[in-house]
Amino acid sequence: MLHRPGVTAVSALVLLASTSCMFVLDTDSLQEATPDVADDACTSMAQAYCSKYESCASFYLRYYFGNVDACVERFKLGCRVEVDATGSATTPDAVKECAKAIAGFEGCSEVMSGSAWAICAPPAGPRKVGERCVASGQCATSYCELPSGSVCGTCSERVEGNGACDSLTDCLPPFVCSPGGLGYRCVMPLAQGDACGAGKPQCAAGLACRWDPGNPGLPPSCKPPLTEGEPCFVSVQAVSGGDESRFFDELTRECDFLHGAFCMPPDPDTNPPVNGYLKGACRTFLFAASDGVSACGQINTNLVLCEKSGRCQAPEGSALEVCMPAPDEKNKGVCATDGDCLSPSVCVSTQCVLRDPSGCTQ
Repeated sequence: MLHRPGVTAVSALVLLASTSCMFVLDTDSLQEATPDVADDACTSMAQAYCSKYESCASFYLRYYFGNVDACVERFKLGCRVEVDATGSATTPDAVKECAKAIAGFEGCSEVMSGSAWAICAPPAGPRKVGERCVASGQCATSYCELPSGSVCGTCSERVEGNGACDSLTDCLPPFVCSPGGLGYRCVMPLAQGDACGAGKPQCAAGLACRWDPGNPGLPPSCKPPLTEGEPCFVSVQAVSGGDESRFFDELTRECDFLHGAFCMPPDPDTNPPVNGYLKGACRTFLFAASDGVSACGQINTNLVLCEKSGRCQAPEGSALEVCMPAPDEKNKGVCATDGDCLSPSVCVSTQCVLRDPSGCTQ
């Protein structure tokens, strides 16, 4: 079973994905939002974000949401928590302005590099550091740290350079939460040409950590990702080591993963490795519906993933892996972590629930 993309895979989209903490500062007095006004504003923002997902990271759109319409539906739920949260400084007008800004970006670099933060920064709310929250607009620091498995969070300061972090949203842009020799730290991503790999920060958005095509045994460096059909390399150690997470990271490190490309290695029995590396070619992941019956995993020479946050697993008594739908606030499936739930639902006491904007009072 292929594991879900980890922290390094999604870091380039941290701002794009954090619907509950990117809004324009509204300097007008706080306003009560009628349901229609708030819904219209959140619809506009959800459409802007999901359109960027479709053009800049089509893999994540399909993987996490399935399609644009489903993406809009789920993003709206997160947006309404931010707008409707008790005492939140985030107004519908602020949300609409953020939507206009995101929709106005011509390419992907603004939302993937972090410069969108300056335009869509969360407004400062009334609650102090250490006070409970459910939305960033409630906090004077403009950041509500929401731990996994909890419906409430704490108003906190974002972490600056070299500070310890636990999640993508902990870091103050343009710093990203990246693994290194001292655990996960908020660091600047690597630029094109920088050496990358084990123990180093991740490459900047739009770059991949690639081997030297003439000698894959040399240290890799940050370069533009490879596209469908281009030759790529996978280490034999990662393929045969039994570490599923490392294997997945190795498959996706050189190719254009944001658009679903990965490095398909050849059969080592018929294509001997060179300097410990197998020379493969970039292929594109296939997807199956998360309906409880569609097959997934490695099928012939294809790797089939489950769309809409589904899980590829074998039902009890069966050897065939199929795509099981992700539980959400309506489909009360059992969960172990927030990652098991269809976003923005979170896992609380093994059940997926939505955060309550009227809760988390002092």
